[in-house]
Amino acid sequence: MLHLLIPKLGCEVKTSKSFFFGRILSLVLGTFLLLPRIVWSEDHPPRYITPNPVGTVVFSVGDAQVLRGSVTSELLERGSKVRVGDVVLTGPSSHVHLKMVDEAFVSIRPESRLRITEYRYDPFDTTGNQVKFELEEGIARSVTGKAGELNKSQYRLNTPVAAIGVRGTDFTVYTTDDITRVAVRKGGVVVSPFVAGCLAQGVGPCEGSTALELSAADSMKMLEVTRDSITQRAAGESNTPDEIVPPLPEEIDFSGDSESEGRVSQTPDTDQSQEVANSPAEVINPVTNDLDRYLDTRALLREAYDIGSTAGQNLPNDAGLVADHTFVWGRWLHMASDDPTYQSIGRLINAGNWYRSLNNSVFVLLEDNENRNQPVQGTGKVSFKLNAYETYIRRVNELEEAWVSNPALLVDFDTANFATRLDVSSESIADPISVLGHGSMSELGTLRSDPDSPSFIEGAVSADGTQAGYIFETQLTPGVEALGATTWVR
Repeated sequence: MLHLLIPKLGCEVKTSKSFFFGRILSLVLGTFLLLPRIVWSEDHPPRYITPNPVGTVVFSVGDAQVLRGSVTSELLERGSKVRVGDVVLTGPSSHVHLKMVDEAFVSIRPESRLRITEYRYDPFDTTGNQVKFELEEGIARSVTGKAGELNKSQYRLNTPVAAIGVRGTDFTVYTTDDITRVAVRKGGVVVSPFVAGCLAQGVGPCEGSTALELSAADSMKMLEVTRDSITQRAAGESNTPDEIVPPLPEEIDFSGDSESEGRVSQTPDTDQSQEVANSPAEVINPVTNDLDRYLDTRALLREAYDIGSTAGQNLPNDAGLVADHTFVWGRWLHMASDDPTYQSIGRLINAGNWYRSLNNSVFVLLEDNENRNQPVQGTGKVSFKLNAYETYIRRVNELEEAWVSNPALLVDFDTANFATRLDVSSESIADPISVLGHGSMSELGTLRSDPDSPSFIEGAVSADGTQAGYIFETQLTPGVEALGATTWVR
């Protein structure tokens, strides 16, 4: 017999060995059954069980919550987990970014409601993969992960009026109860209104006469769905999801459009945003203290910096150096000027043959469609002159006009690198802000700054190597940044 002492009762209890070891074995087996993620036998390879939770919040700003069954809502913050059945809710100024277990990326923008209806991922048996979201209102962006890539027939995003399937995709959706708009960045989608052959309860893309496809090749188009129709529209006809609520720079980074993920902290907390907007902030030059050290590690940037020192002060917005532009820019609708002659994105797209190339939180850089996907031609090291610019100091959604001095852009076609310098000044800033960047150039002429660059820069060089354009952002203090769009000519 075993003698067990129960301290609380202060008495001795006698029990049999078989009873004692039976209880211990039950506890061990019960714990074991709760923990495994891999299941195997002698006759079958390992089988992966989709974990719960199915995703992690990698970025959150503003008032964001999750509804979980009948449980009271919980605040979402970076590191929070999401599960099947959860509903993510975002407030007026809130953005939430999710990284799913299969490396998928989901962004939920302000005033949106997204339900995770199903999320099964098995890398060893792709037939079991299934992903289903329901965007009940607002705007969301989905970058397909391995579950969707390996089993596209089991991926679905529903809205109140449409079923969206994928062809391996990065797409953005805006929806109300009565209308849905879908735009594609990469890959393609299949979209259909709910009809007899396409039910909300289904999974995967709907096929048939009511379904339309949209690919990234149609970047200037989107699909618009109502309860009884689906139409392909030019982006300039109606506001695209990105024009209604543009992506934050952090969304671009995390979704794989940029190699850098170090800009997460640049978005101000909601509690600080009103204070930032209402009072000029003391700003600092982010590269002043380490300027020489940074220049010493980038010979091409040192050369560009020296060239810029002789390029002139407080330059005009348009030097008029070129008549036939390869690159132009516009602002998102909510950031566009009240001036009816201002070239907003929609007006530019309607007026010419422009392709949306790159964007940040204020600007979109567009290039001539004839230049699109053309290998860049050029040799040696080439210095470009600033042709035109538009730049601001941004405090939350308030833009203060700024001007540029000391501009320089060097492109080394032989090493496929670039370097640039320009100084930004405004009425509220005592000393000019140096916008410095060094980075690489792709075969198609795309420019992207290095991950450790003081400024985030994206742009392109024309196929003939005679023109260039780029957009830039430089954080000054939390919630305050210098940003702009530029074009250049040899």
